[in-house]
Amino acid sequence: MKLLKIVSACVLMFSLLLLGREAGAQDGFGSATVVDSVEGKAPSKGLPPAPPAEDLSPEILDTGDETVGQKKQAGASGVPVALPLIVPSPEPVADDRLVPMVPAGKSLDLVDELQRELGEKQVSWSGIAGRPVTTPCSGPGCFEEILQAHRSGIIAEFLYLHPRNVDVPYATPTDGIGPSSVPTGPSSVVGPGYQPGFRIGLNWNRTDSSSIAVDYRSYQSQSSDSRTLPGGSGFLNADLVHPNTTSVATDSLAARANYDLDFDLLDVHYRATISEKDYLVYLTVGARYARVDEDFHANYTMLGSTSVLTDVGFDGVGPRLGLEVERPMDSAFHLYMRGGASLLFGEFDASYQQANVFSGTQAVVGLEDSRMVPVTELELGLGWGGEADALRFSAGYYMAAWFNTVTTGGFIDSVQDAELYSIGGVGDTMVFDGLVARVELRY
Repeated sequence: MKLLKIVSACVLMFSLLLLGREAGAQDGFGSATVVDSVEGKAPSKGLPPAPPAEDLSPEILDTGDETVGQKKQAGASGVPVALPLIVPSPEPVADDRLVPMVPAGKSLDLVDELQRELGEKQVSWSGIAGRPVTTPCSGPGCFEEILQAHRSGIIAEFLYLHPRNVDVPYATPTDGIGPSSVPTGPSSVVGPGYQPGFRIGLNWNRTDSSSIAVDYRSYQSQSSDSRTLPGGSGFLNADLVHPNTTSVATDSLAARANYDLDFDLLDVHYRATISEKDYLVYLTVGARYARVDEDFHANYTMLGSTSVLTDVGFDGVGPRLGLEVERPMDSAFHLYMRGGASLLFGEFDASYQQANVFSGTQAVVGLEDSRMVPVTELELGLGWGGEADALRFSAGYYMAAWFNTVTTGGFIDSVQDAELYSIGGVGDTMVFDGLVARVELRY
């Protein structure tokens, strides 16, 4: 009887061991199978019901690879009951086809390094352009902040310009009086030289690639010249008087002239970025209002005096189109070019008056003419921006041409030649050129 019990227990344990191995293989890697037996219930994984608790046996069986412990409980039969069977999981099998795993910290470092390399290629000059980089990025147009040209801020500019094609000859030395006289020297000329001006601008950011700006520019120039001849050395011919009023009284020994030329410009424009590759390119579209004033006064003196007064003014408004290009350099410097064209529709209002102390008013002429005045501008220079590009300095050379205008000299010539209202009328070109220096405070 005792031998029968021992044989039965061995068979049962061997069956349980086989079932546990099959269950572990089905569970896969990294898991363990636990087979339980509870009184009156069948164990999991389809095992047969456990024997009654009365048949517990005190033996502890050693199966070689696994050890199964059995506890003795009070009972008449003494049949052993299998306690939880724990089967260790097999080790994972290496497979050369699997991708080698990289530790999490190291993989993040590799990703950051890759992004940094790609980002630097895209934005290596973005700090100079106005978009400082604090973290790398790799997508096209991936920048941290808006471009410099679109930041809100204040612009202050110093102008030092020279008006050209506006000089007025006013007196010429001659050897006598009247039509038979011959010039004996160069004519005296009055015209503005380099004079200062300024520009104030406000920039309002709209998006990372667009902005709206308002600029006011003012320029004023004053010039004067005088000439005298000693007695017995000839006379000064009054070059600006009307030819039908010439007499001995209009020839003089002393002459003086004053000429002032001023302009005011107001620009309102929308700026948009059209390229951010090797060059930064901005397109500006807007409107301009312009006011130009020319005041001239010449006085000739001998026994009496004769004066010539002229006043030429223009008011116009029209569309403006501009293009701005920046080329960053290796350091914080950059080269820039700004160009623009305007079409101003307005009216010239000019007057001419000649008077003599003895004869009174000798000639009066007026002109009102509606015109279209094309204006072209170009500026080339060098700029510098700080690390955050909040403060910028730049300096360059500026030139502008105003076409189809009325200048003081051209207006007086037309009055003297009686061609003021001829076909085409007066059509002169004024040119302004000189240096500009700019400070930009952006935020």
